Amino acid sequence: MTRRLLLSYLSVAAVVLLLLEVPLAVVFQQREMDRLSAAVERDANVLATIYEDALERGAFPDPGPAADYSRSTGARVVAVDRRGITIIDTTLGVDRDYSTRPEIIEALAGSRSVGVRPSTTLGTDLLYVAVPVASGGNVHGAVRLTLDTDDVAAQIHRFWLALAAVAVVVLIAVAGMGWAMARWLTQPIRRLQTTAERFAGGDLARAAPDSAAPEELLVLGETMNTMASRLDRLLGQQREFVADASHQLRTPLTALR
Repeated sequence: MTRRLLLSYLSVAAVVLLLLEVPLAVVFQQREMDRLSAAVERDANVLATIYEDALERGAFPDPGPAADYSRSTGARVVAVDRRGITIIDTTLGVDRDYSTRPEIIEALAGSRSVGVRPSTTLGTDLLYVAVPVASGGNVHGAVRLTLDTDDVAAQIHRFWLALAAVAVVVLIAVAGMGWAMARWLTQPIRRLQTTAERFAGGDLARAAPDSAAPEELLVLGETMNTMASRLDRLLGQQREFVADASHQLRTPLTALR
């Protein structure tokens, strides 16, 4: 019974931890990804503002700001003109046609595009943000930033590990307290079991009531004592009957012998 109580305590604690920690971890993961997306989108808008005049005039923009940003953050910066041809690329050469890329198509249509996609080349997930370069309602090009999510993924992984460690500590604490509580709760039952075993062995002496036991167990103990007393009386009457019968039969048998 002690093990069953302990397992029930641990089961309840595990369910509560799952209901609390899993949503917390999911919210933390989403918040970190949203924070990173917002920061990258803000930087993309800044770069789009820097290159707005050059793209509006059709001039070749200065790649310096994009290169500085790429060196400081590790992000890849790509700027395209209104046809989707790259005019800045901090990783590959320019004059590449990006007009078929979904995020470039969306940015050239005047909308921002944010998402995460896996990269088989880098073996990681990439966060991409593409924003239009526009002025006066006219789109002159687009700026796209791509950044691997390894740092955020590592931070999220550490958060999951911290939650798992907290869960383990809580379960160990619950196991210790649950074991002690289960032993305390089952102690009156173990005393009743000892009394029942003593009665079964022939010792029908009345057991003292356990003041620490709950009312139900006190009633059960008193019932067992009543049963033992009646059984003791019955056995005594049986012994008296056997002794009397033996005495009554002894005299005729002696006379016949």
